[in-house]
Amino acid sequence: MLNDFVAFIAKHLVEKPEEVEVTVEDKDEYLHYKLSVSTGDLGRVIGKEGRNARAMRVLLTAVSARQGRKAILEIQEDR
Repeated sequence: MLNDFVAFIAKHLVEKPEEVEVTVEDKDEYLHYKLSVSTGDLGRVIGKEGRNARAMRVLLTAVSARQGRKAILEIQEDR
């Protein structure tokens, strides 16, 4: 569910939405979300001074806290 949420936000920020991939690893203490985007879209996802990335992390943290879990978002350069 939350991986769809992260993908939705990322796809609206990038030029190549078909290359957005979100994977989730369920750790004991937290959920680890890995967001992969194309090389050219990395700057768009991170945003000026990291504002877009910070906003996505805040939203993910808030939504996951309502479910009683912690979440971490890692943004990776894929291609």
